[in-house]
Amino acid sequence: MALEEHLGDAGGAAEVTVDLERRVRVPEVGKGAFAEERLQQDEAAFAVFDTGPGVNFDAGARTQLAGLVTAAWVALAALFFTGALSPLPKAVLAAIIVVAVWQLIDFNHLRHTWRYDRGDGMAQGATIAGVLLFGIEPGLMIGGGLALLLFLYRTSRPHIAVLGRVAGTEHFRNVNRRTVETWPNLLFIRIDENLYFANVPRVEAELQRLVLAHPGTEHVILVLSGIGYIDTSSLEMLESLETALWEQRIQLHLAEIKGPVRDRLEGTELLHRLGTERVHISSQKALDAIVRGLPAVA
Repeated sequence: MALEEHLGDAGGAAEVTVDLERRVRVPEVGKGAFAEERLQQDEAAFAVFDTGPGVNFDAGARTQLAGLVTAAWVALAALFFTGALSPLPKAVLAAIIVVAVWQLIDFNHLRHTWRYDRGDGMAQGATIAGVLLFGIEPGLMIGGGLALLLFLYRTSRPHIAVLGRVAGTEHFRNVNRRTVETWPNLLFIRIDENLYFANVPRVEAELQRLVLAHPGTEHVILVLSGIGYIDTSSLEMLESLETALWEQRIQLHLAEIKGPVRDRLEGTELLHRLGTERVHISSQKALDAIVRGLPAVA
């Protein structure tokens, strides 16, 4: 198992660095280059012993041959040197491992993750703390569990924006970010997240709030450019929304549906109700179909 791990990781590392080294050492191709590379691999094997393929790579290993050399030294140590190594205090063995893996610890990456996304930083920090306090498997479970909870939290609170058209273009953007054109009887809404059971209640409540906040609305156009998946719960919510809006004399439209989403919606009651006249390839096409000749309100 250790040999296969070394072979796989050494092969991946080789893809990153071998080409660059060959460019630098083209004049050395031949016996001298091979001997130098073999010497580096032997030194890497002595340096890391069996502390892991990542350390092996950092020590100078560049090909899968380094994994074979490392495995050979491990086998020799297991067969002939266990007696000599057994009297060593555990502190000495621990120090060897700490020195070998210390270069793998990257606090800068942790700080970068924390600055960019606090949630990812929390998951990464929890994983490190869990491994140090409880062991590898419990630590990974803690980190994975926290990452899953954070994912559910983020996706259950999707960003929903009211859109307007940028003057002189066919681009629709967030009304809170740009100066755009709007229409008193039209409401363009974009949902920037896949729709699934965890965010259905919040999305439905937000859509209802936006409709109530824009009295006089006759057409609600859902821009689905940010949606790559709609599950069964979300489909039922959209069907209920279409029915509720229809009862208030408001028509629901869909625009910019991605191909895979459109394929899943084919044959559903929702598309049957909307028909081709309320499903549009773009926001501009929806606007053209609904309000031909209606002046915009900046």
